[in-house]
Amino acid sequence: NRRISFFGCHSLAKIYITNSVTSIGGWAFNGCRSLSKIDIPNSVTSIGKRAFGACSSLTVINIPNSVTSIADQTFESCDKLTQIFIPNSITSIGKESFNGCQSLSKIIIPNSVTSIGDRAFACCEGLGSLIIPPSVINLGDYVTGEHSGNYVKIAYPDDLNAKFSNDSQLTTIPYPR
Repeated sequence: NRRISFFGCHSLAKIYITNSVTSIGGWAFNGCRSLSKIDIPNSVTSIGKRAFGACSSLTVINIPNSVTSIADQTFESCDKLTQIFIPNSITSIGKESFNGCQSLSKIIIPNSVTSIGDRAFACCEGLGSLIIPPSVINLGDYVTGEHSGNYVKIAYPDDLNAKFSNDSQLTTIPYPR
């Protein structure tokens, strides 16, 4: 099955994606525990669901400007992911996209993002701050998790206040849109 062609290749450490590749399918590299770095060329316009899920050695990922959305669970359970560079081309971040990225300490969401899915940053114990830009009009439930134990400082547009009002684990800073 081409769609999950590298699924579970535990010893795969490096991969070179050529400029002829336009899409990375769902589950393509899921479970590639030794994969520590990947450069995605600008020719790639879409990355599928769980494409890099459970790549527990992946530390840094650069998403090219050619990609417009981060699919559900794309980087879920990437334990060692410390940095993610989200370009201004991204308009939506899917549900559970970074769920379980325990080493992710900071994420900058560009003003191009209008939608963030449920639990997008849940179980990110290292996440110290999250700034939700005023461009976000659709915000999922439990964006940083439900009583995850981490104390995340969140800045967000004040009309999204209801999304965070019941979570005592958060220090929230509403600001006017």
